[in-house]
Amino acid sequence: MNTQILVQLQDLVDERIAKFNQRLPAVQERIYASIINLASELDTSNGKIKPSIKNVKIIAKIKSQLRKIIFDKEFEGELDDLLKTYDDIGKLQNAYYTSIVGKFTLPKVLKEVTNLSIQSTLDAFGEDALAANVIDPIQSILVKNVTQGGSRDEFLEEVRAYIKGTDEEEGRLLKYSKTYTTTALNEYSRNYGSVISDDLGYEWYQYIGSNKDTTRDFCLKLTEARKNKCMEYIHVSQFKELLEGKICDDSIPIYQKYNLPYGMKEGTNVSNLRVNAGGWNCNHDFAGVPKSLVPKKYLDALKNGTL
Repeated sequence: MNTQILVQLQDLVDERIAKFNQRLPAVQERIYASIINLASELDTSNGKIKPSIKNVKIIAKIKSQLRKIIFDKEFEGELDDLLKTYDDIGKLQNAYYTSIVGKFTLPKVLKEVTNLSIQSTLDAFGEDALAANVIDPIQSILVKNVTQGGSRDEFLEEVRAYIKGTDEEEGRLLKYSKTYTTTALNEYSRNYGSVISDDLGYEWYQYIGSNKDTTRDFCLKLTEARKNKCMEYIHVSQFKELLEGKICDDSIPIYQKYNLPYGMKEGTNVSNLRVNAGGWNCNHDFAGVPKSLVPKKYLDALKNGTL
């Protein structure tokens, strides 16, 4: 099994995510500068913003200004590069399974999976989506402070924290983009691999991927379990206990609202665990493994009911 291809795959995904998002802090700075310029035009009285018709008209300008800042030519080119990543992911997934079984026929549904993923990404970074997730909330902050006569200084600080972020949290545009790109590309890769695995009749998996400072307990425990060989290979029959937070002889905290390990997406179940994995921002993968490559002790354990 050529795990080096999987490492190359993860490096590719991480590289494309970083490249797409690297310019966004500067974009956030320009957005904030635009807000400061706009705020300088506001009528105030004793440091308070007047709830005047003039101020409301000034606030109405913000949507078009922010759209121009975000949707420039560089953004269009970077989005095109991001979309090409889907094709590159598919090629590496194909190479991984080819290294295991030799030549095989790709399931026809993969073309539709790819098309849907590309369209979803186009939608996520379209003007309507970015307006709803980034621009409209900024305008709401402005409208609130104008209509309620808020302090100009407090208003600027609230906007600054939302746009540029704080020590604890990234700015809104960067956070939105990072979360979407990380989740979308990794989910696509896992979905692509799971379709092939199903087509090949695989029932065994290895949990692959590197850990970060933000890696959740589920992924930490499962990658550790692979390394220390207490759960190096995972059979589909074990998915239920993984969702219950049971990994080897240990257990991880469960988020009671979803009845799943913390960080997992609501609705994650045995059927979609391979695609959802650890949840939002997860960069790990359930890599399919043919039964012929699974050590005998795991096969015996499954047969004896002691897995």
